[in-house]
Amino acid sequence: MKKISNLQIDTTDAPNTATTRGFVVNGEIGAAFTMVALQVGTQKYYNFTSGEFEDGHDSNSNLAVTLSQKKYRNNIMFPEGSGDYIIKLIPSEGTTAQAGVITKSITKLGADATITFALATNNTVNYATFPTTDSTGSVGDKSKISFDWDVDNWDGVADAGSYGLIVTNETTSGLPVIPETYWYFTTTENVADNPAGDGEDSTTITVADVTDLGVGTELYYHAGTTVPTNKAGSPVGTTTITAIDSETKIITFSQAVAFEDGETMTFRAYGKKAISYAIGVEVQFTSTVLATMPLTQTVRANVSGTSITLNDTLGISGGSTVKYKGLGVNNTLNNRVVSVATPDPNGVASDGAITVESAQILTAGTVLSFNQVYKTVNLTGNITVNKYPTSNRNIYFDIDKIITVGTQS
Repeated sequence: MKKISNLQIDTTDAPNTATTRGFVVNGEIGAAFTMVALQVGTQKYYNFTSGEFEDGHDSNSNLAVTLSQKKYRNNIMFPEGSGDYIIKLIPSEGTTAQAGVITKSITKLGADATITFALATNNTVNYATFPTTDSTGSVGDKSKISFDWDVDNWDGVADAGSYGLIVTNETTSGLPVIPETYWYFTTTENVADNPAGDGEDSTTITVADVTDLGVGTELYYHAGTTVPTNKAGSPVGTTTITAIDSETKIITFSQAVAFEDGETMTFRAYGKKAISYAIGVEVQFTSTVLATMPLTQTVRANVSGTSITLNDTLGISGGSTVKYKGLGVNNTLNNRVVSVATPDPNGVASDGAITVESAQILTAGTVLSFNQVYKTVNLTGNITVNKYPTSNRNIYFDIDKIITVGTQS
């Protein structure tokens, strides 16, 4: 008996466009087989002579081969459009294969999918509507896109969100470098069962669905807290998924956490590797650059003392951390903004005022500039998509990793 070792073909989901997949049959010289390929749910068989899927089965639908060398190579051309396809390799008389009839399945996807790249924050009141950038393609497509986002302070509603944006770790030598691990994909899942008992510490849980979860994904939120804790209430730090059993739906974590049955967990896959493991999207983030726009405000009325009136107060933070300068400003002593005494972010009330550390004598119309606090920051960069998802997905930039929001005092 001659042996067929295996049939090798790429069985990952194929794009909606016409696609050719090469295949290799490995076996002993003299081994013989017949191959057929068909579209599921139709009467279409692949014609190995014309290279098309055609209605009905005839002699050209059977590829009969006797190996004259240990490898046989050929191609199957799949048409444009979606569908499921099955390829069968049937050993001929006098030939065996370990699996008997070898069967492979390939899915061709439907419409293209869109990745929406966006900003995200836990401090929505402190920002205007975020810009987004979309990229659309099928699984096998590749593309390069760029983004140029102005990130503006204040949602235009509550004064409490108007106290400026402070770049975390900004120094006199410049702005911080932004790593690709600030980008993430997020999803939620419920705890179906905690094998250790409801509310007990456990490194494993069972969920109903492991879709969109991957090794390296971080447990971001559970049981009412963004800091995973054990049953004693002590924080356990960053907890990530270390293993997933897709058959049993059991997830293993890097640390024991007090999971409650039925609770909703929020996950974040930070960085290109974790994103790929979670949703199969392959992206590369390059040249993400943060730029700032100097903040200036104009004195509304003559000043004599530590209270300075302004046309508006948008972007100014209190707390005695922000310095300022301008024509006639006395900076011989510490001179920082103590508080935004009367916030007026849009200037409509015409009563905006700040309190400062050192008394000043200033003239109405004097322009003041404020150091290392902003009402607008800018993000630019490039993204390469090497593999699109099978359905629409959002990928976020965690703005809270680079921005600390200002305070009134």
